[in-house]
Amino acid sequence: MGLIDPNISAVDGLYVGALVGQLAGGSLSGCYVEGSSVSGEFYAGGLVGDNFGNISNCYYEGSVTGMDYVGGLVGYNEGGEISDCNSTGSVTGARDDVGGLVGRNEYGDITGCYSMCGVSGRSSIGGLVGENREGEISDCNSSGSVTGGERLGGLVGANWGDMLDCHSTGSVNGNHSVGGLVGYKSEGNIQDCYSTCDVTGGDYAGGLVGGNGSYGSINSMSNCYSTGSVTGNDVVGGLVGYNDSDSNIIDSYSIGDVTGDSYVGGLVGESEHDSIISRCYSAGDVTASGGTIGGLIGRTAGSSIYNCYSEGDVTGEDEVGGLVGRGGSCEIINSYSSSFVDGNDDYTTGGLGGMIYKSQIVNCYWDINSSGLDISSGGLGLTTSQMQSVSTYLFWGCEGYWTIDDGNDYPRLAWEGKAGEVIDYGCGTEVDPYLVYGASSMYVIGRNQWNCDKHYRLMADIDVGGYIWTSFNIIGNSFYPFEGVFDGNGHTISNLTYDSNEGDFIGLFGAVGGSTAEIRNLGLIDPNISAGTGDYVGCLAGGLAEGAITGCYVEGGNASGRDYVGGLLGYNSFGNIADCYSKGNVSGDNDVGGLVGYNSDSSISNCYSVSNTIEGLCAGGIVGYNYSSNYTACFWDSDVNPDVNGIGNYSDPNVVGLPTVLMQTESTYTDAGWDFVGELINGPNDIWDICEGTNYPKFVWQIPLGDFVCPDGVDMFDFGVLGDAWMSGPGDGHWDPNCDISEPNDSVIDGLDLGVFVGNWLEGMY
Repeated sequence: MGLIDPNISAVDGLYVGALVGQLAGGSLSGCYVEGSSVSGEFYAGGLVGDNFGNISNCYYEGSVTGMDYVGGLVGYNEGGEISDCNSTGSVTGARDDVGGLVGRNEYGDITGCYSMCGVSGRSSIGGLVGENREGEISDCNSSGSVTGGERLGGLVGANWGDMLDCHSTGSVNGNHSVGGLVGYKSEGNIQDCYSTCDVTGGDYAGGLVGGNGSYGSINSMSNCYSTGSVTGNDVVGGLVGYNDSDSNIIDSYSIGDVTGDSYVGGLVGESEHDSIISRCYSAGDVTASGGTIGGLIGRTAGSSIYNCYSEGDVTGEDEVGGLVGRGGSCEIINSYSSSFVDGNDDYTTGGLGGMIYKSQIVNCYWDINSSGLDISSGGLGLTTSQMQSVSTYLFWGCEGYWTIDDGNDYPRLAWEGKAGEVIDYGCGTEVDPYLVYGASSMYVIGRNQWNCDKHYRLMADIDVGGYIWTSFNIIGNSFYPFEGVFDGNGHTISNLTYDSNEGDFIGLFGAVGGSTAEIRNLGLIDPNISAGTGDYVGCLAGGLAEGAITGCYVEGGNASGRDYVGGLLGYNSFGNIADCYSKGNVSGDNDVGGLVGYNSDSSISNCYSVSNTIEGLCAGGIVGYNYSSNYTACFWDSDVNPDVNGIGNYSDPNVVGLPTVLMQTESTYTDAGWDFVGELINGPNDIWDICEGTNYPKFVWQIPLGDFVCPDGVDMFDFGVLGDAWMSGPGDGHWDPNCDISEPNDSVIDGLDLGVFVGNWLEGMY
């Protein structure tokens, strides 16, 4: 049924519609009204004034005016299903609940509908629905302009129901709680929705939702975005203006520019207690004439931010941050900002946070180059190069939320589908440890004391010479000791540098403690640890309380401090050190040792030291000061340090000083029970090897592939051995299985083995 050009005017009337005043039940299908004008006081609709039935495949074209409950198709809908309907024209209400399709919807579902109406009114004004209470709106859209006072939305003015697969593309202009999709939302979920509307409002203005409430129930917004610009006064956000308690925003973004006075954010203007913002980003520029401005969130109080980033320019007065302007009692985890940040108050302007207090900020970074700032309230500032290095994001890989185009871009959320590989560095457990590949990873570990009980595995030799270590980067301190496991995995860390008077417990690791703590199979090459007047100083660790250090070494470099200084470890209490060595310079005032400065109630076994200089009171070739500890088969080079004893205040028959010639003789160690390659008496593990007469013992994992014979290093002598075995296989007279060094072994000496040999040429020449 269709009507053409009807004019229905009932200025003071109720239940006014061009086709039906009140549909008390049943259904209406395939009906239309064109060129119409409908006016009434309450419950005025282009097709139906008051509806309790089902309406499908209908449309209205024309104008509708009234006071309250005014809609382009239906004025008031209670419990009825409306599907595959549309409206075009204009809808004007003098007061509340005015919508391009439905003025007010109660408990009814609206599916597959759209509106192209211009809509205006006072409160609860929407491009499709003025107010929706506990009805589901799905697969709907609107494209008209919406103007009025408060609770204005491009699709829905005020919403208490679920919204799925909806969008709005018009414009919205109002005074309070103004949003590109929804003006005010509570007790409902919004999923897979977007808005391209430009939004202009006073307070609580958002590109998608103006005010996101909860009224005690947890609700969420997921897989949503907004692209339009947002302009308002206070509490203004690119996606959401105000986000109330228990309102979660997940997998969403905004890219429109945002302008306001205060509490302004690229994604959210203000977010309150117990709300969660996860896997979101903002890319629009954020500008404010006042304060509390953030690239992602203007102000957060008690809410949580997980796996988010911001990249638009941020400009304001005070409390200006690349990610968050102001935060209190909140969590910010695995997030970053690459925004340019400009504020007029140096004390509350920061690359990541402007002013954040009583909060946990974990594994978060900002770009000091793009932001123009080297200060922040929380987070770690890195260069653009470091920010675009995959190894920086050691702790971001467990859930698979992030990808990165290494060296070319910042991390991106996996759901964005950008170029790059998934960041996957493990979860920090014993069976799935964090995998450390680069210098950036080592640099960030110490900044995150929340990860000090985790498991780590070094996956490559790394050079950290491009970084200057500070107390913030030292792994573990006296308040948060390292209680986990760091497995060097037979790799080295080179050129570690620390030069400061910033306190005690200084080394690659500061304080290591607990019965489960362990550092193993790790080498330090040329560390330079200068702690000034600091105590508890060692190249590898400042202090060990319980736990163990096994299979570790220090080659070259320096360790200096005031008291308790050691080439490997500064202070050892109830800890175990086994199969370790140090070769470097050590100096201090008191309790200075080539291996350990102070050793109490602990054990040291199968270790040696070759320290060029040991200075200080209670100085020893192995240990500076001993108290009630046990030693087994330990040695120090008495030619290198003839003026000290093995232990500064004590003599132990198991700590022996020997001349260099004996220190470079295998039988010195095998006779004492050390497990060497080629002998079976001391164990099957083949921990040590030696090139007699040219070097001291080394760990088997230190010896590079291709170093077949003495002297140490891959050189022409080894090339001769490889040449003798060239193109041989098992059974040939010149077959040498030691030369089958390609992986996997293929039982032939050929170009694959030569490639490995050339790759290691001149390695190990020290």
